[in-house]
Amino acid sequence: MDLLIIDDNQDDRQQIISTLQKTSMPVNITQAESAIDGLNNVIRYEFDCVLLDYSFPDMAGLDLMRVLKSNACIDTPVVMMSEQVNQTRYEKSINCGAQDFLHKNEVDICRLQHAIQQARIQRELEGQLDRSQRKLRELTEHDQLTELANRYNFELCLAKAVSRAKRHSDQIAVLLLDLDDFKSVNDTLSHRNGDLLLQQIADRLNRAKRANDILARLGGDEFVVLATDLGDPGLAYTLAKRLLDVFKMPFVIGDIEVKSSATIGIATLGEACNTVSDLMRCADIALYRGKRQGRNQIQFYSQSVHQEVMQRMSIEADLRNAVTKNEFEVYYQPQVNALDGQVVGAEALLRWNHPTLGVVLPGEFLSIAEETGLVDRIGEWVLQTACAQTAKWNAVLNHQGRELSIAVNVSASQLNTEHFVNTVDRSLSDSGLSASCLELEITEHALIEAPKRTASILKKIVNRGVTMALDDFGTGYSSLQHLKLFPIHVLKIDRGFVSAIGHERRDERLLAALIHFARAFQVKTVAEGVEDSVHCAFCADEGCDLLQGFYYSLPLTATQFEQDILKLPC
Repeated sequence: MDLLIIDDNQDDRQQIISTLQKTSMPVNITQAESAIDGLNNVIRYEFDCVLLDYSFPDMAGLDLMRVLKSNACIDTPVVMMSEQVNQTRYEKSINCGAQDFLHKNEVDICRLQHAIQQARIQRELEGQLDRSQRKLRELTEHDQLTELANRYNFELCLAKAVSRAKRHSDQIAVLLLDLDDFKSVNDTLSHRNGDLLLQQIADRLNRAKRANDILARLGGDEFVVLATDLGDPGLAYTLAKRLLDVFKMPFVIGDIEVKSSATIGIATLGEACNTVSDLMRCADIALYRGKRQGRNQIQFYSQSVHQEVMQRMSIEADLRNAVTKNEFEVYYQPQVNALDGQVVGAEALLRWNHPTLGVVLPGEFLSIAEETGLVDRIGEWVLQTACAQTAKWNAVLNHQGRELSIAVNVSASQLNTEHFVNTVDRSLSDSGLSASCLELEITEHALIEAPKRTASILKKIVNRGVTMALDDFGTGYSSLQHLKLFPIHVLKIDRGFVSAIGHERRDERLLAALIHFARAFQVKTVAEGVEDSVHCAFCADEGCDLLQGFYYSLPLTATQFEQDILKLPC
């Protein structure tokens, strides 16, 4: 038997060891003088039983017991020991998971041997009970054919999701999926082959859903997905398309190829769907409506939501061709030196000249571009266009002793692509723009996904002479840490602080503190959203380096910027 004694009193440990040596049990004894030492031993090695002191200088024995029992990988019986024995200590020890409780002063051969053996037996019985309960839970909460969650389990998860979504104003959706004409599969190929088809479908659907989505089989040929953390209903539609895509390839059962399709009804949490039963009922209604329109359909319960999503899908389709059709255009907004009012830079801002909708702002289509994977291609085009235009302007400005820098926004997706550094190199090389004239703007969101990898990429770019700016500074939770981890040269202070000037004294003080903080770090500051002379004077007086906003100019086309801001000859 392998036994661990965790006790900070050497005399107590020796007494137990002497007593155990008098028994007929073959025992290998390991000693630990502290709770932490004991915990490390339990994690590292397997023991048949642990004798644990009730209190330690570094940790209470009960706390150590809780740590042991919270680790599913540790299944060692524990006998708690104490010099003081009362009903309260006994009950606390047993409630925390100890199998027995011993008075140190009453430890003899029989009592100790009996306690250890009984602890092992009791722990084994508890383990059998746990396994039986887990098996019972699997039977009641999982579908036996597909091993997915069943209706009972799904509705439990849905109830929790609805409650959480209401508290945090989140969006969730229920996607009810029913196979088209599955009855013919059972009738022609047998119920056994029908079951095999359901298993293959379940496997494909499970791989198509997002990691946090919950997939369940409600029974028969009906499946359901709970989608959480949805920014808008369009994401539910995108997920539904992915689920239907799994049916494009035929399923193979033995030597037979089986083609199948499905219809999906979607209900989102809202006025018409405010409870679990509402969501299930509305998804079912949407599913029925989709079935009436034919196979392989996606239908929302709400017609208004359905029309909104269809419009979104139309924008997505148009977006895919926008680059090749030259529908994108870069606008430029000047950045002004706060001391002398000279234009020293500009921010490149994307606009979409849609053939029917007119000029579309990034906020209306960039989220779609990110979801569809188009944002990298669009971002690369903006970078190349802005670099080429700025190089053209600088070729003229340099003769006047002037130079313009250009700030270009970079998405988290772009930053995490393997070829982004090469994209920057190519944009500078093809345009002839000096690296010192290029500033890349990133958000805190872009930094938190893979900080070590991102830091490495940013350092490679900075080593080429490119400036790095952190956008929307002051709105995130870890801005100070980012200044330490990443090579940031410029902080763009969020327009929310600037708009408060003259209205919110507290925000004014915070804005001043941010500017002074940046100066202490030898980092430049750009105040965004400067809309009047009061904003301008306040930021300049506090030591802000650059100012940007409607007070100086709206974003302009390249031609307008060249004529109105740079005053270059036509």
